[in-house]
Amino acid sequence: MWPSKLVHSFPTRRSSDLGAVYTDEAGEHDGREEETALELLDMMLQRNNAITVESIRNSCRRTKIMIRHIDAMLGLYETYCAQSDNEALKRGLRIIKAMYIDETAKPVEQIAMQENVSARQVYRDHDAAVDKISMLMFGIDALEMS
Repeated sequence: MWPSKLVHSFPTRRSSDLGAVYTDEAGEHDGREEETALELLDMMLQRNNAITVESIRNSCRRTKIMIRHIDAMLGLYETYCAQSDNEALKRGLRIIKAMYIDETAKPVEQIAMQENVSARQVYRDHDAAVDKISMLMFGIDALEMS
């Protein structure tokens, strides 16, 4: 299921969007500094104006758009869960955060202990949350992808 893969890779995509870096190993600088992807593009363009890396720029734009959309839909889902009386929905959000969004991902067993449920219930709540988030992110296309 493609939406599920996007949710699973969100922390990596988000960190790459926020801090894509390159360290010059060719000796242009001593390696103690890191440049952002945009700074690297500027350096390349300054060295040779004929070099245009439009695909990198487009990829950066697409990634930023996707990250903003994911953030917005997660925020919408969080609001939906906060307004709900359904404890399973709220638990599903906490599970998604613990597994993918929090600074340090937690294993299922630890989440199960914290939530006072079985590991199987964690997976059920996880899957239900991913389905709902997928619907928010992809609309009707999420049904066709699953």
